[in-house]
Amino acid sequence: MKLLLDFLPILLFFGTYNYAKGEKDWAAQFATEHFGAIVSGGIVGPDEAPVLLATVVVIVATLAQIVIMKLRGAKIDTMLWISLALVVVFGGATIWFH
Repeated sequence: MKLLLDFLPILLFFGTYNYAKGEKDWAAQFATEHFGAIVSGGIVGPDEAPVLLATVVVIVATLAQIVIMKLRGAKIDTMLWISLALVVVFGGATIWFH
């Protein structure tokens, strides 16, 4: 179970990326509507949308992973905190600069 929880953000990232890559126009519209205020320029193009959406999903999934572990009373490894920090910092840069 721990292994699945560890790999879940990665699986969700690739799943979201592949789905959004197949639906580029929808992904661009969705990303612009929901994340246009936090991206540089305010508009997300069809080529950038899959990466942007997948990045948002991996950030949320990693945060959810820590929340779930906290609620279950499990000890959170230092590596998971480091992973969260890296995902948020570099993911935030990816979203901002798209």
